Amino acid sequence: MSNLYITVIIILFVVMFLVIIKFFYLENSTDDDFDQEVEDIKDFVHEKAFFFSPNELNFYKQIKEYLKEKDIFIFANVKLADLFWVRDKKNDKYAYWMFWKINQKHIDFVLTNVKGEILLCIELDDCTHDKENKSHLFKNKLFNTLEVPFKRFKTSHTYDFSDLEI
Repeated sequence: MSNLYITVIIILFVVMFLVIIKFFYLENSTDDDFDQEVEDIKDFVHEKAFFFSPNELNFYKQIKEYLKEKDIFIFANVKLADLFWVRDKKNDKYAYWMFWKINQKHIDFVLTNVKGEILLCIELDDCTHDKENKSHLFKNKLFNTLEVPFKRFKTSHTYDFSDLEI
């Protein structure tokens, strides 16, 4: 046999050997990785005691009562990325940055009709919103620029919804 054939055969055996090793490694490491991930979850992630803050729960109960006769759905803690889409993020750093920005924020409540069309987005302003921060300003710009119905409510014990245009 020529040296070329021997070299090709050796290369094929090495490649097959590496594929077999990789296959067995992945089989074993997947279980280990899974077990480690489970341990990490147990160590670092915990269920919240309540879905709503006390202010959000109070607001939710009142707006639910106000809307009980209307065909309106109330969604809570909705990511902005679920409300807005950003054009192609792959080839545009600014578009990717904008997606990242909206993906990291949420709106407290979204009201939709039965078709799923957005009627109103609501943000509760409590003590965490007393001073206008960058997130607060960004949400104002986003909703105003895209002309999506948006209203802020100062947290209160009781709310007046009579001026809602829905």
